[in-house]
Amino acid sequence: MSRQHFKISKGISLTPTTSQPVDPENGDVIYNSTSNQFEGYESGVWGTFGSGGSGVVNLITNGNADKATSNIFIPYSDRVGTPSLDKRPTDGTAGSPNVTTALDSVSPINGVKSYQLIKDAADRQGQGWSTPAFTVDPVNRAKSLKISVDYQVVSGTFVPGTSSTDGDVIWYIFDITNSQLIEPSNIKMFSNTTTLTASYEATFQTSATGASYRLIAHVATVSALAYTLEIDNVTVSPQVYVYGSPVTDWQSYTPTITGAGTPASVLFFWRQVGDSIDIMGEFSTGTATAANATFTMPAGLTIATNKTGSGFGVIYGTGARTTATGSTRKRSLLLANNVTGNQLYFVNDDYTTAQNPNAAIAGNAYWGSGEFQSVMVTNLPILGWSSSVQMSNSADTRVVDFAGRGTAGTQALTGGVTNITFDVDKDSHGAWTGSTYVVRVPGDYNLSAFTYSSTAFSLQSYVNAVANKWVNHSVANSGGNGNIILHDLKTDDIISVRSNTTATLAADTKQSLSISRIAGPQAIAASDSINAKYSNVAGTSVGTGSQTLTFPTRLWDSNGSFSANTTFTASSVGKYAVNLKFSANTIAGLSTCLLRILVNGVTVSEKGYAQSYSTASPYTWDLNDDISLLAGDTVTFQFQNGFGSAITSTTTVGHNSVAIKRVGN
Repeated sequence: MSRQHFKISKGISLTPTTSQPVDPENGDVIYNSTSNQFEGYESGVWGTFGSGGSGVVNLITNGNADKATSNIFIPYSDRVGTPSLDKRPTDGTAGSPNVTTALDSVSPINGVKSYQLIKDAADRQGQGWSTPAFTVDPVNRAKSLKISVDYQVVSGTFVPGTSSTDGDVIWYIFDITNSQLIEPSNIKMFSNTTTLTASYEATFQTSATGASYRLIAHVATVSALAYTLEIDNVTVSPQVYVYGSPVTDWQSYTPTITGAGTPASVLFFWRQVGDSIDIMGEFSTGTATAANATFTMPAGLTIATNKTGSGFGVIYGTGARTTATGSTRKRSLLLANNVTGNQLYFVNDDYTTAQNPNAAIAGNAYWGSGEFQSVMVTNLPILGWSSSVQMSNSADTRVVDFAGRGTAGTQALTGGVTNITFDVDKDSHGAWTGSTYVVRVPGDYNLSAFTYSSTAFSLQSYVNAVANKWVNHSVANSGGNGNIILHDLKTDDIISVRSNTTATLAADTKQSLSISRIAGPQAIAASDSINAKYSNVAGTSVGTGSQTLTFPTRLWDSNGSFSANTTFTASSVGKYAVNLKFSANTIAGLSTCLLRILVNGVTVSEKGYAQSYSTASPYTWDLNDDISLLAGDTVTFQFQNGFGSAITSTTTVGHNSVAIKRVGN
């Protein structure tokens, strides 16, 4: 509930009452004599006033301890005796806990009382404290709610969280209705001060159907040291949103360029401005060809051709040849229309000739070989983007970046084995070990590199010592640069770069490696991150005909959105990217097989395979697509087995999985 002047309406008074009126209006206030707190009504929700009279609806009863008669936190034990499992709660209730609580009226951190969470001098990993169930009414379902807790260490030794460690206590939400554990945007307490009060804050996404939740403080470490935490002003409340036009930071991408042969020194950047994109870039042509001169948009973005006019097209930018010599054209215009697809065409800007200024230029009619080209695009409309979007009032905006330079000496590289060493110019999180980068903050990461050798080689990225994406290619006695994005990295993942072949890296300090986390601006268009990935290594038998695929192993799930090993339920409206893989090791004979994505039981995406194998062989089917979901929509995944008999999925890690992530509005 935002700050506002409350009113007294419909004859409601502030005389103490034990019940809420049956037909309230926004702004109504009562004094509840049962909870001994003021309650306000806004947006269909009754809630207690937050700390300091802020007027924030609090779904946690007695979150401010002043009127409490006992500690609202209830000790629990989810401990199973396996440290890797005990690091996270199961459901935050019951068991035989050793941790305790108290209500402190001697030295509270706010008002006249505060709560205490007390751990003794023993390993209590897997235990913790949770609130009684709180209710989320329909008006706040499929929305992002905010958690806030004030705290202070009053005794003992408490280890706080860092960018790479959990700390002694972490926070979670459990969706009681759907029996799902939800990880908030932040789970860590970053302070262990004994003199000042700190705040834990986070957001989490409610499900479309969840009516009952509990807030959990979980002992995540095996520390045998005792500590007492003073806790107050515990709130779970609706977020306050602002609206505006998003303008993002510039970020790099690598387009596909046609008509320019094999271009080099490709360096492109893009940013969102409202419902449109700006692009700037440069490259050097190879041996130009007769193909149309074009370049593509960033991956995942599509030109809104309904806004680019008819087949005559609209000019959205300019190109300029920046090489001083040569007799070919020096300038062009960049055009998009309803037939150009997901790319921009270079067109002639010389209106003194008879050439159609709306016709694409052949690459060899525009460029010579080895010419440098610069492009600038502005206000190109993108499908699905809006110029006025809801912006979140909080986001993870930590800058995470590393910049390294080549060493002063040569490096002998064994293909696919040697991690290349770089000296540090900047390392925001102390993540570089000399030849590897240890991920401290999970997310998507941009990696770019420039390398030089007397022999040709290709540079490849590795994650946890497993080959990932190619970064660049260097021809003999020439440098190569490139840029990639590594998706969905987790804390403690290890990034490195290696040559694909035996080579000697030059002693050149102008070589470089840059690794940076892709982060949103201060306010973000999505209210919360929604992402999940599940796998199956069980060797499951899949019968003939259309069969629903199962994925019983949770890799991550930000909102507890996956249920029954088969079904993803969208907790927020938006566009979702789905990556589906199914692999079997018993393929033989002639077949027609299909892989499907279904929304609410109806096929929305399908990929077919016609196959013939004379001997049994392994095979992997994949289907990647973007789908549009409403809150509460369910997504399932099918394989249509056309072999005439059951097949068995492989047990190899990574061969059978589904990943789904909200990517936009």
